[in-house]
Formats: sequence, structure tokens, C-alpha cells
Amino acid sequence: LPVLGERMKVAWIRRSRKDVVDSFGKTGIEQPAKNWLAANLYWLAMRIMCGLTYLRVPASRRASLEFDEFVGRPAATLEALAGDLDLDLADAVARARGEEDFSVGWLFEGNRIRKQPSIAIRPRVTADRNP
Repeated sequence: LPVLGERMKVAWIRRSRKDVVDSFGKTGIEQPAKNWLAANLYWLAMRIMCGLTYLRVPASRRASLEFDEFVGRPAATLEALAGDLDLDLADAVARARGEEDFSVGWLFEGNRIRKQPSIAIRPRVTADRNP
């Protein structure tokens, strides 16, 4: 994929269909709500396009991770990503451990976060899982 260059590495953060569809069902936020069918079709189209793009990147320069794992254990997930892609993510790991904000970078596809100057990734604590 010449447009990506030889040095670019790609991380695909995947989210479950159900969570994406539920997110699009929210009202009262800047992103217009989608009905169940439209949200499912959107998820499918994005999954296909992102998957095809991801597969065109050489395996040594790509990694994928699950959104829930990333939100549940941000520092550990970033450490694993750093190992998978041979990247120095020490600053990002430290930010995640300190629950500091991250600047929003370039996104291939995303939702409301792409309009924010920064985001915070806070570990989720659930009854059945501790970060």
C-alpha cells in the first residue's frame, strides 16, 4: 500500500457490533442517532473497509486489539501493542497509568473522539473484572 509508506504502522482497535450499534442509538449527543438497521449496516461497511485496509498492510507493521481490552487495561494493552509493532510507547504507557489525557491523532475511522483535542482512557471497573 504505497500511500501508507514503508514506515507507517497500523493499530486497528476493534469494537463489538453490539457496542457500536448501542452507541449509535444514543440521543442528545452531537452525533446523530442511527436506527438499528442503519447502525448495523454502518458497522458492517466499516468492518469490511477497515479489514481490507488492515490486510493490505504487511503483518510486521500491523496489530489489532479489542476496544474493551484497551479500555479495561490501557497500560497493559499499550505495552503489548508496543511489543507487537516494535514501538517505543513508554510515554503513552506512563500516561495511561497516570490516567492522563492523550492528544487525538490521525484516525482512519472513528466517531466523536475525532472532534476532540484530547481524550482520557480510564480503566473500566466491572463486577466481574478488575483492571
